Amino acid sequence: MINKKILPIAISALLFYFLLPPLTQFCEEKTAGFKISAISFSIPENANWRSFPLSKKEKEEIFSALQKPFYFLSSGNQSFVFESEDGRYVLKFFRKKLYLPSFWVQSLPEPFNHRYAKKIAKREDKLRRDFNSYALAVKALREETGVLYVHLQNTKDPFADSTIIVDRLNIAHSLELSSFAFILQKKAELVFPHIERLYQEGDKERVKAALSSLVQLLASINRKQLIDSPPDFDKNFGFLGERAVEIDVGKFSQGVGEMAPPIIKKTFQDWLFGLDPLLLEHFAKEYQRAFKIPMDPDPLL
Repeated sequence: MINKKILPIAISALLFYFLLPPLTQFCEEKTAGFKISAISFSIPENANWRSFPLSKKEKEEIFSALQKPFYFLSSGNQSFVFESEDGRYVLKFFRKKLYLPSFWVQSLPEPFNHRYAKKIAKREDKLRRDFNSYALAVKALREETGVLYVHLQNTKDPFADSTIIVDRLNIAHSLELSSFAFILQKKAELVFPHIERLYQEGDKERVKAALSSLVQLLASINRKQLIDSPPDFDKNFGFLGERAVEIDVGKFSQGVGEMAPPIIKKTFQDWLFGLDPLLLEHFAKEYQRAFKIPMDPDPLL
């Protein structure tokens, strides 16, 4: 016979067991995975990740930007992105889970967490590579990336003690910025929408100028001997007005000697050819002029 005292406990446990996964998934979908604990983590000290030189004008712009609220924009693989109230800037907070093992792994005593040592070391190496890239972006590629400021240490932020972010549920949070790693970047219009908009407006000369600006951007990064992944124009590049910039700044590393020209993905060539074959031909000529090697203007051959 079932003990009447145990029965309610057993039913509650079963309900908890079966309802927790769908409830967790529901919350994850509604919040896009964002919570304050998801962006809060201790960062190892590194002299290369602090004290980046700024002009007076840059300091004033950063200070002004951080005084206004930022609203949830998107959730990416690397970060949670918030857009400023005036739409001019984005604030990117890095995902903790990319760099730290889960809480239960961290809680294991030494003899038991040995099997996770490789996974922990891999995440520590990713943090080092990513943060080195963010530092390179602000030191060497401000114009090429639109990055205004990076905060990569758990130190007092010189521009604002706190800022307001509003999450996907429209809940406002006041963040003490010294506790978080983040990037402040000018908001760009993505490449495909930008070029399609100009093309629909019938302004082919501005479309050609935009394509030339993309090639000049790649050439500038190449001249500075910085290694980057093959350009993904679909989501990692954009335009600030008429100037092309690289939005994703997490893949840079310092190269040595002569740099190989960037590989232009066939998906971009196909898309540009579909829009107008003459635009692909223009891009190919600009590429050859910049890198001194030919690029097939017709990806369908």
